[in-house]
Amino acid sequence: MKGFEEFSIMTNEKKEGIWNKAIFVFDANVLLNLYRYTEETANDLLSIMTMMKERIWIPHQVALEYNHNRISTILQQTNSYNLILKDIDNAYREFTSALKEKLKNYENRHPGIEIDKLFEKIEMNICDVRKTINSAKELHPDYLKNDPFYEKIDSLFDGKVGENPFTQQSELETIFEEGHKRYENSIPPGYKDAKDKKGKIRVWNNLIYKNEYGDLLVWKQILLKAKQEKTSVILITDDNKEDWWQIVSGKTIGPRIELLREFKNNDDANEDFYMYRTYQFMKIAQEHINDTDVKPSSIKEVEELKSLGIVNNENFISAAYSNRDLLLRKISNQNKEKLKHLYKELNAQSIGPFSNEYYAEVIPFDNLVASDLDKALKALMYDTGYYYLEVVQGDLSPEVKSSVKLYFDDIVPRIVVLDMLVELEIFSEVNVIPIV
Repeated sequence: MKGFEEFSIMTNEKKEGIWNKAIFVFDANVLLNLYRYTEETANDLLSIMTMMKERIWIPHQVALEYNHNRISTILQQTNSYNLILKDIDNAYREFTSALKEKLKNYENRHPGIEIDKLFEKIEMNICDVRKTINSAKELHPDYLKNDPFYEKIDSLFDGKVGENPFTQQSELETIFEEGHKRYENSIPPGYKDAKDKKGKIRVWNNLIYKNEYGDLLVWKQILLKAKQEKTSVILITDDNKEDWWQIVSGKTIGPRIELLREFKNNDDANEDFYMYRTYQFMKIAQEHINDTDVKPSSIKEVEELKSLGIVNNENFISAAYSNRDLLLRKISNQNKEKLKHLYKELNAQSIGPFSNEYYAEVIPFDNLVASDLDKALKALMYDTGYYYLEVVQGDLSPEVKSSVKLYFDDIVPRIVVLDMLVELEIFSEVNVIPIV
């Protein structure tokens, strides 16, 4: 319908036309994810970018975020081996303790069953697992000492990084004021970062950047580039949130229609805007570029990283949704009753275990426990956005070293509750809602 073209699902022919004429803009999360892939996969992605180097570009804000978060991303990947070993040791201690309790009555009844030898075999297997993880840790590249990706990115984007169009603090404050109004009305992009990053700042070159408006700064710089160059733009991002993507009943349709319209209204050049996730970009690029040798396993790895729900958030890097059992410790019968009540409420809203259309972006967490379970349950029951937890150092030590605020998308608290119900065996028939 004329005047409402953005509401129509874009045809493959239209997408092909945009691909053939657009410049390709990469989000900071795409560059940072290079450190989360195997070297082979990272090099495959870089090889594609190299073959398209005449048509690639990144905004100043992307370069700033990449450089600011690079070291923390490297360290978090390195530290993940220790976290995995810690989780294995904790689980092993709990398992052996529970199993010994169950088997203690058999020690003297069955001379043919040597309980101690059974545990020796279990310990040997666990030792093998530890050795495997430690070997992988030793082989993990030390990117702090030698970072080939940084060198390749520096070379690849030489002359391809936008100048900062906002060189005065007053100019940034104008953007922040606009962003505040946009976020109040859920106008994309970036409003899903409003609470999670509120109050956090980044200082660079005597300018103060408010982190909550990072996505908006990226978008403004994309619009400016498109207007100056009179060019179409394809943004490659691994940000899965709804303030970039049009998501209906769990299905991603394409970029938000507001972004498509704002790009069209940017000038009278009649250029187009579209977006792809990294794995989609790799698939399509492989079809368009001759002599590419990108392995299917590389594309699969990139897609799997996306399905784990890893996001562009400097606070949460590795997916640790499996650590949800830490939330279940010391839950009283009274609180279990609250969970039962919540479960009934969710079913009444048709968001129960038989729904298969709800998908969520899972924000990872490591070694977390609720400091106040009643407060946490209230957050799950009544707050659709935020859930407060405390990071505990050591082996679930009572001493709280630091606190963080975790962001959950609308449906995530409900999924977490349903999963908790399964773990508590309150409702053994519950099927876990798929996480994508």
